[in-house]
Amino acid sequence: MRGRWWFAAPVLVLLLAGGYALTRVRKPRAPSPPSLPPPTPDPRSFENRFTLEAHDPEVRAVAFSPDGVRLATAGLDRTIVLWDVAKGVKIRTLEGHEGWVLSLAFRADGRLLASGDGIGQIRVWDCRTWESTAALGIHSDSIFTLTFASDGKRILAGDSDGSVCGWEVQTGAQSPTGSRHPAHVTAMALGPDGRLLATGDEKGGLLVRDLQAGSSRREATAHVGRVNSIAFTPDGTLLATGGADGVVRLWDAEKETDARVLGGHVGAVLSVAFSSDGRVLVSGGRDGTVRIWDRTGREVRRLEAHRGPVWSVAFRADGGLLATGGGDGRVRLWGMKP
Repeated sequence: MRGRWWFAAPVLVLLLAGGYALTRVRKPRAPSPPSLPPPTPDPRSFENRFTLEAHDPEVRAVAFSPDGVRLATAGLDRTIVLWDVAKGVKIRTLEGHEGWVLSLAFRADGRLLASGDGIGQIRVWDCRTWESTAALGIHSDSIFTLTFASDGKRILAGDSDGSVCGWEVQTGAQSPTGSRHPAHVTAMALGPDGRLLATGDEKGGLLVRDLQAGSSRREATAHVGRVNSIAFTPDGTLLATGGADGVVRLWDAEKETDARVLGGHVGAVLSVAFSSDGRVLVSGGRDGTVRIWDRTGREVRRLEAHRGPVWSVAFRADGGLLATGGGDGRVRLWGMKP
């Protein structure tokens, strides 16, 4: 028996090997992986390209034009400054506000720029002539936040009485949106399709309203203290809020689920913004830092951005350039290392 087994063993090994080889040959080829979105620049490789001496004493708002060619900045000197992004040079200064300029927003087609100030006035600027074409009423207090409606015909702004109203660009007529807070509205973001409007107030309240349905989608206490900034991801699925309690919260924009809490800043979070593909979130704080997070809420980089609070952050539409505005009067443009 031992002799027979010695003779049969090599044959069995060859048969098994052959079967294995046949199995490998006959195994169907794995399907190609699904195509992925264009790669996002590594958030850990941001570098400072330009430092702009923008306003005295503080920068309160920054906004890229939709084509990414220009950057608008605003500050406590009551002016708006336009910059050439590629060269890092000043193009012109816009004057007309009598109060600190606290908020900026370009219309989606890039033809109009809206600005809000500390005495409740909204101005509209023609981006071809850079002349002020309208001064839309006087609110009762500071306009901390504003945005254009999706149709571009109205400017949405929050007031100190807790209301959020729309102002017709052409006529100046005012109409309510249905959003109502118990305190001054301090932050606002419109979803990418113009359907959802998220607003926050100085007492930490968050409201998400469906403008098309005319109904409330979420009412929550987002922060202990003031909500300073709100941003949607470009696909509208996530919502980020930054507050006086020093944290960023990530919310599901459609479902009533608990928010993820992102801690790291020392002091209040003053500004938040998502990159154009939604993979990167940045937050600016009173501690002078800009924190860079991935979509899961993991902090991947910290930038020592300003000597003073980081009041405003904004991504260029292509996601390759980040602007930050600080309490040191400077604007910094952060790009990607080649």
